[in-house]
Amino acid sequence: MSDIYLQQQIVYVTHREPSFYLFIVLLTIRSSTDAVTLTGSSEYAVPGSEFTLTCDVPEEANSDQLYRRPDVTAVASIQIAGSQCYNTATVPPVLCSPDVCSCTTTSTNYGTVFQWVIQPQTGDHGSVWFCRRSNPSLPEADRIVESPDYTLNVADSPGTVTLSPPGTTYTRTEGDTLPDITCTADCRPGCTFVWTKPDNTNFTASAVLSLGQLDRSEHGTYRCTARNVVGESTTTTSVTVQYGPGTVTLSPPDTTYTRTDGDTLPDITCTADCRPGCTFVWTKPDNTSFTASAVLSLGQLVRSEHGTYRCTARNVVGELTTITSITILYGPSTVRLTPSTTSYTPIEGHAIPTVTCSSDCNPVCTYSWAKDGQSHKTGSDLQLTNIQRGQTGVYMCTASNGYGSRTSSDVSVTVNYGPGDSISFQPRQDVLDRVENQTVPDIVCSADCEPPCTYIWSKAGTTYINPLSVSTAIRGNAGQYTCTATNSVSQGTNTWNLIVRFPPQIVNLSYTQGDADVTENGSKSLVCYVESYPPSTIQWYFKANNTVLLTTPDVLDSTYTLAAAVCLDTGVYTCSARNSVSNMEATRDININVLCKPHPYEVTDYNQAISISTSAKLILPAVFISNPKPSFTWTFQNSKLTPATELLNGIDNFYVQNKFVMMNLSAVSEGTRTDIQEIWFGLYNATATNSQGSTMISFMVQEKQSPSFPKRLTVGCAKPYAAKVSWKDGGHAQYYQVFFSTDEFLQSNQPYPVTVTEKEAGRVMYSLDINNLEGGQLYYFKVAAFNEYGNTTSLDAVGCTVQQALSCGSDSMYITGLVLICVAVVTLLCTVGLGIFIKRNGGLPFLKCRHPHPGEIQSVQLSERRNVNEAHTKTDREEEGLQYEQLDTNAIAKPSVYSETGSHHHGYQNNPVNDGQYESLGRRFTENVYDECQSRTSGNKGIYVNTTNAGSAANSGECKTAFG
Repeated sequence: MSDIYLQQQIVYVTHREPSFYLFIVLLTIRSSTDAVTLTGSSEYAVPGSEFTLTCDVPEEANSDQLYRRPDVTAVASIQIAGSQCYNTATVPPVLCSPDVCSCTTTSTNYGTVFQWVIQPQTGDHGSVWFCRRSNPSLPEADRIVESPDYTLNVADSPGTVTLSPPGTTYTRTEGDTLPDITCTADCRPGCTFVWTKPDNTNFTASAVLSLGQLDRSEHGTYRCTARNVVGESTTTTSVTVQYGPGTVTLSPPDTTYTRTDGDTLPDITCTADCRPGCTFVWTKPDNTSFTASAVLSLGQLVRSEHGTYRCTARNVVGELTTITSITILYGPSTVRLTPSTTSYTPIEGHAIPTVTCSSDCNPVCTYSWAKDGQSHKTGSDLQLTNIQRGQTGVYMCTASNGYGSRTSSDVSVTVNYGPGDSISFQPRQDVLDRVENQTVPDIVCSADCEPPCTYIWSKAGTTYINPLSVSTAIRGNAGQYTCTATNSVSQGTNTWNLIVRFPPQIVNLSYTQGDADVTENGSKSLVCYVESYPPSTIQWYFKANNTVLLTTPDVLDSTYTLAAAVCLDTGVYTCSARNSVSNMEATRDININVLCKPHPYEVTDYNQAISISTSAKLILPAVFISNPKPSFTWTFQNSKLTPATELLNGIDNFYVQNKFVMMNLSAVSEGTRTDIQEIWFGLYNATATNSQGSTMISFMVQEKQSPSFPKRLTVGCAKPYAAKVSWKDGGHAQYYQVFFSTDEFLQSNQPYPVTVTEKEAGRVMYSLDINNLEGGQLYYFKVAAFNEYGNTTSLDAVGCTVQQALSCGSDSMYITGLVLICVAVVTLLCTVGLGIFIKRNGGLPFLKCRHPHPGEIQSVQLSERRNVNEAHTKTDREEEGLQYEQLDTNAIAKPSVYSETGSHHHGYQNNPVNDGQYESLGRRFTENVYDECQSRTSGNKGIYVNTTNAGSAANSGECKTAFG
């Protein structure tokens, strides 16, 4: 620790027991009195000068100690005794003197302010002090209180003054910016700074010298002085401001001299203000240095010395020039051209360089240009821009003034140009129209060119010489010919067209994809390419009937698409082309082959019924449209209880004859059976099969016979004045007639004027309401069955008494109730019976009534009279009916893979007309493929052919088939 000097005494610091200081610290921590402060007499203490530390005690104290950290040891102490302040740091204690210590006391022998005078040194800067007061009269916790720490600041004089930037010499050019120069020094307290100008006047009271953009007046040495309470320090920097010549003056000051050859010019002296000093150079009018001196000395003048002379003053900063003009008067001697070229060959539309005419003249000459001896323009420049061929010629320039004139050498200009659009033909026509094989004249190509052009003809990569010689108009020569005219400037073209008209020729007819085959309902596209001029009208035909399918005018190709192809679209298709050159048309054929499975030809029902007599000849023609050719299989089924068997040609009197006509895709398989027997009645199936599928036609062949007896005849008279007659079909009936009698058909036999027809195939039970009968009368009824072969009458007659209308009486309610009960029971029974009937027969019977013709009724032969009670007695054979009464053709047709047939009464389940399977040859040929059947009388053993109307077949004789 540095020594602390008190006035005339040395204060020694002694160490005391740690327990004592710990006690004081604890008391300080526990004190809750007002704060004790320690302050200095100023912000900074000057080294070696007196400095007062004052301890302010808000509450009175009888003693106060001064401490310096880090050693917590009292360096000074003041004790109050008898209102006097004692310095107890000495032994023995002495009264405080003003230069050592002092205090402010109260009347109670306590003090409130305690002061010590110290003489700090530079090394004491930053030392930490505090004071501690004691008052034994206060509570024990508040007897000792310490002040907060006080840091002693000791002033220090400025040391070395430094500059930033650190340079002390600056050389700059006038107008440059000098960076700010900052003056710094280590001072405590901080210094003030003053910059002094070169003329020793204060420049700025700042640490920063900021001159900014320099001028020559700021040249010199600048001083920076740093001062504080302790002292000051100074440093300098030198600023050199360089500048070039500001003005250059001449002596004599004249800047223009006019003289004639031989005159003497006085010397001219050049001066300027520069730092550093300038050098001087005089430059001649031709820009060559004349002399490295400030003096221009020409002496006696000649014309070559005419012009402007420049004096340049120069130093490291810059240079400045002044001029003086010496004018010598004379006429032109020679005329110069710039550029010196005397011959030009520009391309038309381009330009030649500007030709400038000049001469050494004083005063200045005037200039004029002439072309081919004729005045062209005035002025020294010959400018030919966007030059045209008419500007070709020889140009000359003349220079003149008051002292004479001269003429330049000739300038020759020849304008070159290409053919442009000047190309023409002889004969003068751009298009020549010829019919093939006519004569074509030679065509000469020419153009206006400089230099002259060469000519070449071309067409589609082939070149020809000029003139173009085609000779004969053939289609290979037709087209556009181009004449190209070429010279060194450019080339141009013009076209000449030869049109050769010729009739069409079909060059290609093909399928857009694949070959001729197309599956049924598919599409096939044909494309026809034609070579002709002008373009042709192309038509497509279906050759079989010469039908126009598509017409396309003014084309060289045409495409026809057959969409949703059907079997009869198979055939030859013709592409025909024609144009205006010839009346003849070009044609070519192509085939389309539509692959389809066999389809019955003009058959609306795949299941056909045929009635034929025993021992007659049966002919079954199965006609199909098919592509490709099908194979045929015939089967026969005697009843639904027997399996179907294949019929072989020549076995069991059955013969098969097959025929396929590719022209119309007709495929016929004719099955013939001679001497038909009862066992050969049944279902015949003809199946046609090819690669596209198969189809079956069925023939139900049954014996031709009169209708069987109606069976199970019943009658009911539940309604007033009416009877309900019901019966079962005996077989082969087409319609029914009900007869009634009041005497069991002994004398009376009256028909009911309504007939019942078979509306639904396969129907078994029938009924008819007989109205307008006489009440209370017993009536007998019979049923007659009719078909084309005859009629039969039911064996039995049934009867009932027709009721009268009920009368009103006392028992009306009883009768009404009884009737309601009966109706309920009958309704229940009918419902149950109807359900069973529907389940067995697959549907409800429907009636269709018609009034019979009188002749039909008269021809009815009623059966013999039978007892009414025997009406329900039937024999076993009557119950069985005919052999095919229960024949199910659906079951018979099951062996066929490709089609199912229903009962011959119900018809085919899928209507071929609706399904689009019906094929008609009429769309392709007007004549029928098969011969029409011709009727002839043959008796009961005639040959019958199946048709859509079994009745007409039965009445016809032998029919001639497609096989003859």
